[in-house]
Amino acid sequence: MEYMRGPARPQSRRAAFKLLRVIVHLLRASGIPERALRSMSERFYRQYARTPARGIWLDCARFLQLAQALGVWARDPEFIDETGSPMRLRCAGGLHPGPGSFPYLLKKAGVAIGARSALAQLQAFGSIRRCDRGQRVRLVSDVLRGVMGDRFLAGPMLDSIRRCAETVEYNVCGKPAAADGLMHRWTGCAALDARRLDEVQRFVRSNGQQFLDAVGEKFHSCAGRAARKRLCYGVGLYVYVDRAGKLSGRASRERCASA
Repeated sequence: MEYMRGPARPQSRRAAFKLLRVIVHLLRASGIPERALRSMSERFYRQYARTPARGIWLDCARFLQLAQALGVWARDPEFIDETGSPMRLRCAGGLHPGPGSFPYLLKKAGVAIGARSALAQLQAFGSIRRCDRGQRVRLVSDVLRGVMGDRFLAGPMLDSIRRCAETVEYNVCGKPAAADGLMHRWTGCAALDARRLDEVQRFVRSNGQQFLDAVGEKFHSCAGRAARKRLCYGVGLYVYVDRAGKLSGRASRERCASA
């Protein structure tokens, strides 16, 4: 896929600018002097100067459309079979795509990408797989993965960091009223038994996905069509593993919240 080969410079620069702006703002608000910021930036750039470029650049609007199609496929009753699972879809839909075809899914999800192109992209992401001798396609994951082997989708990854930082920026620098602050919560354990990490990971992934699915359904029911009254609102979850610190004393759990 030509559009995925190498970074698109204007797009990469815009993403870098948006991310650095909010990070620098928060660091300055925290009292970090300009000289220290410049020195640390130069130091870390030299440290990672030999890091190979692995990012793949994909237009954000295209990414969101593909993610929307997967969500419709996984949750819309019209695309669920008698066992309650996402049905296998015909790859071709003819001149007038009908129910049960991939082109019809794209139409139902409001995707403006051609069926052939969308199929190739979703296959590359590992979200779908051809079956029935290539005549049909089945859903592998309703999540559009940002990491594929040694490559990753740079735009969405950088946007994810920026959006998390913008939440903090809004609550800290925007000085909103308590009722207007953006939700920012996290909980952690400083003495987790490493032998039970897999158990915790499964619990977090399962419950986290259920929460996001519920939020997605709420968004769908509250989506507006009036262009002047629409806004972009989202919820993100992340997991952190702090491997740098050492356990001390009886520290076992932290719960923090803002806004």
